[in-house]
Amino acid sequence: METLSETVSAAPEELKLTPRMIEMLKQTTSWTRFLAIVGYVMVGFMVLAAFFMFGLDLPMDDTGMGAFGAGVGGVMYVIIALIYFFPVHYLYKFSSSMKRALADHDTQFLESGFDFLRKHYKFMGILTAVALIIYGIAFLFGIMAGVMAIFM
Repeated sequence: METLSETVSAAPEELKLTPRMIEMLKQTTSWTRFLAIVGYVMVGFMVLAAFFMFGLDLPMDDTGMGAFGAGVGGVMYVIIALIYFFPVHYLYKFSSSMKRALADHDTQFLESGFDFLRKHYKFMGILTAVALIIYGIAFLFGIMAGVMAIFM
């Protein structure tokens, strides 16, 4: 088993974790663990809100939606909670793996921790790209609706 004090081969220089780097990683794992736990709590609240909305027995309103509208809202909360769960989970796994790597001086856990951090940022990057695309499409539809309103 390799230890963190051993060097990792990197051409042409060797890569080492200095004591300051290790201290910064320890501080980072504390904050990422905190953020992940808060994220898990928020996911839990979203799921509770979804069940609450599913349980609503609303009378039909003028739009004819009533309980159907609450059900759609509940489904949306479940979808958002599911999407939010993955980056939070990756962040928690990063924190746990990194904490163990630093405590046991184990490079396998260090590598695993960085892999979870990579997954976290990859997920967030894809989610950001999707959101930007949706915003762009909504912006174009808004412009088209404005143009159509002017000419009608």
